[in-house]
Amino acid sequence: VDARLRLNVARLLHPPYRVDALALQASIDNGRLVVQRLTGRAWGGSFDASGSADANTDSLALRLRAEQVDMRALLADTTGYDALRGRARIDADLQGRGVTVGAVRSSLGGRVQLSLQPAALRGVDLAQTLRGWRTATQDQLASDATRQTDFSQLEGSFDVRNGVARNDDLDGRSEFLRISGEGTIDLAQGRLDYLLRTRVTNTASGRAGPEMMMLNGVTVPVQLNGPFGNIQWQVNWATVTAAVAALS
Repeated sequence: VDARLRLNVARLLHPPYRVDALALQASIDNGRLVVQRLTGRAWGGSFDASGSADANTDSLALRLRAEQVDMRALLADTTGYDALRGRARIDADLQGRGVTVGAVRSSLGGRVQLSLQPAALRGVDLAQTLRGWRTATQDQLASDATRQTDFSQLEGSFDVRNGVARNDDLDGRSEFLRISGEGTIDLAQGRLDYLLRTRVTNTASGRAGPEMMMLNGVTVPVQLNGPFGNIQWQVNWATVTAAVAALS
């Protein structure tokens, strides 16, 4: 079948997905669908995309720019992970191959850039945790869905290969914390392995409290590991204590 397509839909529903004001311009030639432009509103934001799907090779390609997307809703619907929250700008260029969703995830490659303003990482309030560093007795932190670490901005880029996204340029900022890090997100297996480097800053005003003031300039390593539904947090408190002693 060869065709030229123009499609406008007020609302498209395929639970859990919903797209409003969808507009599609595409062509089909010898089993290959080429999407010149696809626009619409989803997950509270807007998107503009193009791409292709080839039935002869089971290959897919997607180029996407999205603005003001609810990151929690997007990740929950597409990966089952809902601990990252905020309004996001997304730039993605991805390719994959397969006839099932699982096969496509396992083969994904390309690059994704994210910028969230504001943002939050659910599970642990790092600022509150660091205020108790002198009395902490266990490296393992109990993940609590009612707590989160808030950021004024959080951004980074991901290189994706065989369904695994790798990041080493994370930049997160809050009133008293600067976050960097490196690690992997396995999209096919639904697993996170990541090292956060949390640096305490801007405590001169005294509003951070005396415990945080003692950590000013100290980098606190926080390890995150586990499946999306059960991320484990771990702080090496011995490293923190040694760093404070070195500054005193």
